[in-house]
Amino acid sequence: MTQAEALALLAAKREELGDKAVTVALGYSVCSNIVRLVVNGSYGGNPEKLLAKVAAVYGKLHCPFLLSDISHAECREHAGRSKPADDPRSVRHWRACRICEYRAGGGHG
Repeated sequence: MTQAEALALLAAKREELGDKAVTVALGYSVCSNIVRLVVNGSYGGNPEKLLAKVAAVYGKLHCPFLLSDISHAECREHAGRSKPADDPRSVRHWRACRICEYRAGGGHG
C-alpha cells in the first residue's frame, strides 16, 4: 500500500469511526490529535510510521490461497500457525503460506 493509499484509508476511517477510535486503534491514544493533523496535512513530522500502521491495521491483502481479501492480522495468524496434523485443506493452506509473497516480503505487517 502506498502512502497516498494509506492516507486515503486513514481519512475514510476517520470519517467512519471518528478521530478518537482511529487514534486508539492505531496505538496513538496519547497523541489524540495526530490523525486530524496527518489527514489535514498539517502534521509537522514524518507520518511514515503512522501510515504504515494504518496499512497494517486497516489494510487488506489478497490471499492467493483463499482467493479473497483478508486483513494483515488474519494473514499473520495464518502464516504463524504450526503445521496442522490431519486436515488436508489446512495443510495445503499452511504450505501455501510458507512460500507466499506476502510472508517473504513482510507484506502481512
